[in-house]
Amino acid sequence: MPLEGLLRSVPEGKILVEYEPTRHPERIFHTMIKFYLDSGDVPLVVDVIDTLHVFAQHLAFQGVSLPLEKIPVIKCGGRVDLGNIIGKISVTDNFEYYLAQHARIARKFMKTPGEGRRVTFFLGTGKFIMTFQDDPYKLENYFETIFRGYGTKGDNISIFFVNRGVVNEHAVKSLEQDSNYVILVGDGMRLLKAPGRVKDEAL
Repeated sequence: MPLEGLLRSVPEGKILVEYEPTRHPERIFHTMIKFYLDSGDVPLVVDVIDTLHVFAQHLAFQGVSLPLEKIPVIKCGGRVDLGNIIGKISVTDNFEYYLAQHARIARKFMKTPGEGRRVTFFLGTGKFIMTFQDDPYKLENYFETIFRGYGTKGDNISIFFVNRGVVNEHAVKSLEQDSNYVILVGDGMRLLKAPGRVKDEAL
């Protein structure tokens, strides 16, 4: 199944994109951004510690550019501002505070007139998790408050990018368990999990 076909079939839910440190997740990010923009949907990027900058640089080396002027961005730490910055949040393990700040900023975005679905990309999920992943209480609190806390009712889609090289296996399995769809970026792209599927398949 082509990636665009999968995205077309996803009405709502959480999509997890896992990748190894030596692979190129920026390519699938570019494909997804282009798909949703072309579909008339409204993408929002949560950029953790300049991951958007890294993705944009890697794409530039390949001769590909992102339509940054069309992408609203919430900055979470980092120094490089890319895209249409609509707010900034500190990297913190006070998850209730983080979620409240995110909701305050995103609420303005959600009120922006538009007919398309709201699609939120979380770049650098692993960077966020790695600082507390060895603390079982904080890790579970993260999943309960942040990961499961983002609403996916209606036409909302949340897409989380995570570098498998910076998070432990327990965190990866927890991310997979709480996601509706799981895509692995390796030598190619494989769909590891989706509703109604009993085995993975190439994308």
